Amino acid sequence: MQGIIYNGRTSRATACVAASQLPPEILTRIFSLVPQGGYDDYDEDGLAPVFGPFGLRPVTDLLPLLLVCRYWRDVAFGDASLWSTLEIYEGRSLPVVVKHRSAEGPLDVHIYERATENTLEELKRVGHLVREFRAHDIGTLALPSYVDFAGDELRACKLSIRYQRGHPRLDPYISLFKGFTPRLRSLYFQGIGIFLPSNQFPSLTHLLLQGEVYCPPAIFKFSDFLTFLAGCPALETLHCAFLDQARMQQLPGPTRTLHPVSLKRLRKLSVVEWSINHTNRFWEDLYRGADFRLSLLSHLVVPDRCLICVKTILPREFADTVKHFPESFSYARPFPCLHMSARKLVGGYAEAANGNGVDEECLSFQFVDPDYGHPRGIRVDVQNPGERWFTRNPGEGRWAIYKAMSNAPLFIGVQKLWVSHAGLITLQDSVLSQLPHIVTLVIDASSEGSEDVDHLTALGVPDEDEDRFEYEDWAEDVEIDAPNLSTLCVHLSTEEQLEAVLRVVKYRKDLGRPLRRLVIRSGEEASDEFVVNTKGLADLVEECILLTHEEDIPDDLRWERMVPPECREASEAHTFWPAWY
Repeated sequence: MQGIIYNGRTSRATACVAASQLPPEILTRIFSLVPQGGYDDYDEDGLAPVFGPFGLRPVTDLLPLLLVCRYWRDVAFGDASLWSTLEIYEGRSLPVVVKHRSAEGPLDVHIYERATENTLEELKRVGHLVREFRAHDIGTLALPSYVDFAGDELRACKLSIRYQRGHPRLDPYISLFKGFTPRLRSLYFQGIGIFLPSNQFPSLTHLLLQGEVYCPPAIFKFSDFLTFLAGCPALETLHCAFLDQARMQQLPGPTRTLHPVSLKRLRKLSVVEWSINHTNRFWEDLYRGADFRLSLLSHLVVPDRCLICVKTILPREFADTVKHFPESFSYARPFPCLHMSARKLVGGYAEAANGNGVDEECLSFQFVDPDYGHPRGIRVDVQNPGERWFTRNPGEGRWAIYKAMSNAPLFIGVQKLWVSHAGLITLQDSVLSQLPHIVTLVIDASSEGSEDVDHLTALGVPDEDEDRFEYEDWAEDVEIDAPNLSTLCVHLSTEEQLEAVLRVVKYRKDLGRPLRRLVIRSGEEASDEFVVNTKGLADLVEECILLTHEEDIPDDLRWERMVPPECREASEAHTFWPAWY
């Protein structure tokens, strides 16, 4: 037993000796890779670990390393960069050892809750070293003292501001970090309706602005907001969340009456509005309408390669919204690909990070142009009548959407349509009648609750007991939706669905509008008889591809291959920029 203990001690000693022989530079680099215990992929605000090129980093937990041996402790204490993150909680001051070890290196300061006066004074002294700054739950009156230091080295900043009821309001324009932030790249304001920064941010590339709910109306004008955006000419990403709640003064609406702001480098733009929910007794007080959205969209000049996401709006606002996207889109080529998906009310809180981020009882329209030099895309999510939003006329929402589809330029050039079962059921009638240039249609009919064939009404399914020979003599006079449809891909799970598709294929062939390519992917519960019956379709089309539920459909029919790379996963802030599939 003593021999075993001795051998174990020898092995550990040998390992420590080997590690102690590493040069301090390498050991320091290894130490810097140690993550914070329990750090998740997203923080409490939905921010990914990196928001923009200089994101807010997790804190490194060095305490266990200091206990290994004296050499490790000396190396750790000797490098200022390892002690650059300061986490300050209510009533606490800057740690003495951290202040001392960080005197020569950059600082990442995270202030949670209220900071003491001593902490804020010390922050002013070392502020020129601050690289990342995050302050939570700042009272409106205390804000000026939090940002009263020079931002010489500042790369990333997040300010979460809380309106204090009953207190005097701030000056609507506040200079941040002495008005000097030459290297700031990433900025997140939570509570932007309370004030506007008066300084410019020439190097800023990523900006997230979040409005404050239950806050008095802003005391600055919309033109002041445009001036602020004009001071950020290098923006690549702009997220505007709940800014309708700010109730800025003198919103011009869709008519361009002010000088527009040109953001020539912008790649991502999102306008997310407060969720429409009649079950919230304060809903009428929270809904602000489309004025801010239309004002912003009509006063921005962005490159046609900019990706735009707008959610969630009412159906009656859909037509005006899609007509007033930045003017650069009016001159660009049409969007050839459209994805329509919907989500039913399932109860409980809807996690925005799940799926493609479609809210409950909403219909999502996602337009993309994958063949463009720079992939383009527009997404608009619309609230449908239901438990969250109800009207006296349930068909109001559906007809408002149809009207927009028939008149808006966005829909004119659509040639390929991907649609979910829920999306078709939501609209009930044929969507193909609004998209006359469709040549490719992909329907996912394998999801839960899609055992019926109602979703196949989009294909113009003839009545099952209709005599197909009755219309052969006058087939030339029959109008059919999507007359140029040549490729159909359907995910099926029941015999009834298969029979409906068979009727569609025969119907179009008899009318002189045959399908050229048919792809059928059977559901997981498909029987052997179902698979055998699908082979009967092979003689009705030029190309018939039959797949099991384990096989993927061809790449040219997969929506995820069409979506621009920046939309294939929830990046930066998943609450405001959800994945598009």
